[in-house]
Amino acid sequence: LQKLKAAGLDALRMNLVARDYDLSPVREALAVFPEFAVEIPAVPSQLARQKKLILELESLGVPYLNLHELFVSPENAARMAVEGYAAADAGHRHLIWRPVPESGEAALKLLLFALRHTRRLSAYYCSCGTQETISRRGLARRESSTVP
Repeated sequence: LQKLKAAGLDALRMNLVARDYDLSPVREALAVFPEFAVEIPAVPSQLARQKKLILELESLGVPYLNLHELFVSPENAARMAVEGYAAADAGHRHLIWRPVPESGEAALKLLLFALRHTRRLSAYYCSCGTQETISRRGLARRESSTVP
């Protein structure tokens, strides 16, 4: 982390789901990066665990939490079906990725929980549409920089 900071990185984001909500990397990162965000998908079946996490992040002094809406894409459709999630079609035909309605509802519940139970933690909802827009922008940037 110190090498990243020395190289000019001034902020860091971390998704805690990949390590089953292990907070030890968060503690380490906060010591080096005051501009630090935690990102997690809003998973309806993990709502209670994620509410507890919000309180833990507040206690640690994490400034930002990004809640990502789950989505179904061609790449993850089979796994999402196994998990019991289906895409919303109505009103989202313009998107390649389709939002999972239960995840959007879970994200809103988590935002409300954070609003009521934290003072410093700033929580943000990143919808499926926002995620797709950001990804498309990044892909376009990458493609334009590799064209001779």
